[in-house]
Amino acid sequence: MILAIDIGGTYTKYGYVCDDKVLSKGKWKTVFSFDEVCKKIEELIRDDTERLCISSGGFWDEDGNGLGYESIPETGKNNLVKFFKEKYGFPVTIQNDARCALLCEKKYGSLKECENAVAFVLGSSVGSAVLINGKLYEGAHKKAGMFFKMPEALGPYTYENFANTVVQTSAYKKAFSLESCNMKDIENFAQNGEEIAANILRNYVSAVSKKLLYSKLMYDPEKIVIGGGIANSRMIFDSILQEYNNLLCVIDEKNDIPIERTSFGEESNLIGATLEEYLK
Repeated sequence: MILAIDIGGTYTKYGYVCDDKVLSKGKWKTVFSFDEVCKKIEELIRDDTERLCISSGGFWDEDGNGLGYESIPETGKNNLVKFFKEKYGFPVTIQNDARCALLCEKKYGSLKECENAVAFVLGSSVGSAVLINGKLYEGAHKKAGMFFKMPEALGPYTYENFANTVVQTSAYKKAFSLESCNMKDIENFAQNGEEIAANILRNYVSAVSKKLLYSKLMYDPEKIVIGGGIANSRMIFDSILQEYNNLLCVIDEKNDIPIERTSFGEESNLIGATLEEYLK
């Protein structure tokens, strides 16, 4: 059996994967100590575990060394692949979460018929991955698709990235002295007429829609798919599409690329992690 782990900025999900099915799945609040991460994963390893496949924000080389922007910074300083290989002896892989989602959708989901596509994962940040001529495109330094770093405002003293939900929700939580706050809370506050929350949502929708537009202009994909927990919100998803259409009108571009949710939703990261060698 293949154990898949998806390390996100807020939650870490897990499950045993068989083809396109996720079994014995669950999640925990993401912990940020390397030792704690290892302990949590070890609790899931069974006698029939044949392989460990990890999906995470960030970028990695073939040996599991972090190349930057890891969901858990300590996994960039330490090596999860090396730790589990040496301790348990079974194969271990780690791959960027958006790339895992794209691999899953290419093999099993809405990108099966596509040779050129872009996948976005809307979570703590905006992950993205690119398919070119049927192959996962990683770039010269394995950091292709860094739309999450794309600023919405940029100047000598200004850098704004409204698509980073950790920054936005943390600021809101601090301003209103809340114990916790996520984008679902922001959505609820906005629907109840709270203007600061509504402004956060407007900025978020604007930021993501621009990333969709730039991916269309840069890669000319057959399809764009969107996954991640935030894409589960019908209101946010529809607002992003509407703003994207508005931007197309501004630059006089056709709306000729389908934009869909991922077929496997938040499970696409787990399934795709087991396909890390697929398409290579």
